[in-house]
Order: sequence, then C-alpha cells, then structure tokens
Amino acid sequence: MKIVTQLRITLLMILLLGLSSAALSVWTLERSRSYLAQTNFSHSIYESYLTLESHTYQRFKQYGDAIIIGDADQRTGKQALIDLIDEDTTVLQVLIGEKISLVGEQARFRLDALAEIEATVKCLVNRLNQFSPTGSGELASDWVRLSQLLNTEVDQGFRRAWPRRTEAWPAKRRR
Repeated sequence: MKIVTQLRITLLMILLLGLSSAALSVWTLERSRSYLAQTNFSHSIYESYLTLESHTYQRFKQYGDAIIIGDADQRTGKQALIDLIDEDTTVLQVLIGEKISLVGEQARFRLDALAEIEATVKCLVNRLNQFSPTGSGELASDWVRLSQLLNTEVDQGFRRAWPRRTEAWPAKRRR
C-alpha cells in the first residue's frame, strides 16, 4: 500500500470518528434536555403537592377551629376549603397530564396517588361535617372525637397519603 492510500484511510477514519462524536454529542444534548424537562415537571408537581398539602392542612385547621368556637359561618369555610382543594388538584392534574405526555405511561401512577389524596380529603371533610355545634353539651361530648380527628388524622394520618420520595419513580427505575 502506498503512503497516500494509508493517509487517506487514516483521514477517513478520523473523519468518521469526528462525525460519530458529533452525533453522540447531539444525542446526549437532546437526552439532557429531555431529562431536564422531566425534572422541571417533577419539581412543579412536587411544589403543587406541597401547596395542596399546605392549603388543605390550613383549611382543615381553620374549619376545625370554626367548629370548636361555634362559628355560624361554617358553610362558607367548608366551601372555601373544598374550592381551594379542587383548584389545587386541578393544577396537579394538568401538570401530571403534561408529564404523562412528555414521559409516557410510566407517570400514570401519579394520577392514582392524586385520586387517593382527593378521596382522603373528601372523607375528612365528611367526618368534619359530623361535628356541628348546636349546643355546648353536644360539642363537649364529641370533644375527644373531634380532637382525635384534628390531631391524629389531619396532622399525622393525612400526611401519610402524600407521595413519598421513593414513590417518585416507577418500580422498574428503582435501584
């Protein structure tokens, strides 16, 4: 083989190596952008969960306090509670829908978790509706149950319904 042929083969190999490196760089950049978008959606979803948790917790406590002090305007407080929670869950459903369209069906479990949270909230609202002070004696007899509902189920049990960090990834991605 002539030296010119060997140089041409070497230059061709260098050119192919450069082109493959460029293609790999473009692919890596696109994957990085995709992962960044997924991460941003995950952060937005997590922030929305925290907002929903905060609003729900505050509203339950306000509604519980209204029951305790005998506030006559409980229906307004209850409706504000339900409206705010519905607004927050709507925002979460939109974000989760966008994440599903970006990632695919592997993010569908988030909708199930959100449905479970909504069911828990509705159950707690119904349980709070049982406490309607018509007289001081009636509320005093239910004080233990109301206190347990507010302290145990709202404070501790309600937080157990929120997605945990380990649930942020589908089972096949865990290591």
